[in-house]
Amino acid sequence: MGKIPSTDRMVSAVITNPQNGDDIPANQDFSIDVQMINFSPGTFTNAQTTYYSAPQDLDGGGNIIGHTHVTVQDTGDDLNPTQPLDPTVFAFFKGINDPGNGQGLLSADVEGGLPAGNYRRGRGGASSATALGGIEAPEVKDTADRDRPFGVKSDTFVTRQAAVERACKIQRNKCFDRCNAGQADGFTRGDCDAQVTACEAELSG
Repeated sequence: MGKIPSTDRMVSAVITNPQNGDDIPANQDFSIDVQMINFSPGTFTNAQTTYYSAPQDLDGGGNIIGHTHVTVQDTGDDLNPTQPLDPTVFAFFKGINDPGNGQGLLSADVEGGLPAGNYRRGRGGASSATALGGIEAPEVKDTADRDRPFGVKSDTFVTRQAAVERACKIQRNKCFDRCNAGQADGFTRGDCDAQVTACEAELSG
């Protein structure tokens, strides 16, 4: 279970973009923006080994440490369906693993947009212990270069997948360095390798 926040540190969030009733052009990029309070974002744990077992932790201010996800579901012909939607079917899903703007505002880009239709959006938070040794993968950034639109540190890439692979390789190498230096706290080189799959799944989401 881990650490529990006090009642005055309960997480709360509101989706500020798109707003209810917004008419978004079909198949065009847009962002989903979430404003949160009492939450320390930007952290995920190993999805293969500790995602469901790592204890919840709090930061120095008593806020839950973790990350959030956003989802979009197609509601069919009606903006107000009367039957629950299938929770396993969604038009868009993404985990937001970065810390946002430092003031609780987090964003997920919906690249290529969505087909014309009726949709609802939502979010879910996930508390998590830190990645192995607290070693996070570097962020995959938008370079604004049409030919090489994805960046990791000083390197640029044609595809997001290539950028994700580089980011996760950097994380693995730093994890190896910690093991080789005898500074690994309860994890091995094998764990560093296993974490790559979780890293790529998170950054590709």
